[in-house]
Parts: sequence; C-alpha cells; structure tokens
Amino acid sequence: MQDDPNLTRAQVAAKEHISRARVTQIMALLGLPPDVQRFLGTLTDSKQIRFFSERRLRRLLCTTSPLLLRDAWEGTLQEFGSLKSI
Repeated sequence: MQDDPNLTRAQVAAKEHISRARVTQIMALLGLPPDVQRFLGTLTDSKQIRFFSERRLRRLLCTTSPLLLRDAWEGTLQEFGSLKSI
C-alpha cells in the first residue's frame, strides 16, 4: 500500500488470501510508536518473539492516549524483563 496508495485493504486481502478484517488488524500494529516497532524488529529468539504476541500488542493500541500507550509499553517491558531472568 505504501508503493500504491490507491490500493485498498480489500485488494491487499484478496492478493494475500486473507480477510479485509485481518489486513486491518495487521495494519493497526503500524500504530505502535517507531521505537517499539524497531525493538520488536530486533528480536530473534522465538520465545521472546512469542512473548510479544499480536494479541498483547493489540491491547496496547486500545489505550486512549500516547502517554497511556507508553505506560502500557513500559509495563510490558518490565514484565518481559522479569520473565527473562527466570
């Protein structure tokens, strides 16, 4: 969609053989702050990647303000850090 701004979510869904709703869910993750996206992109361990599940990340996006999102992200990182040391 970045290369072709006229492309609709329905067209992407058809091309990828997924529902338009699924495209919307995936694209919503682009609403995460850039530093969060960069952090997630650095993960290589499968257990760490699973910790930051799509469901967990989508819950962050339900917050009503950038400050609340940041607080929720910091809480998630603290939880992640405590699990890493176990």
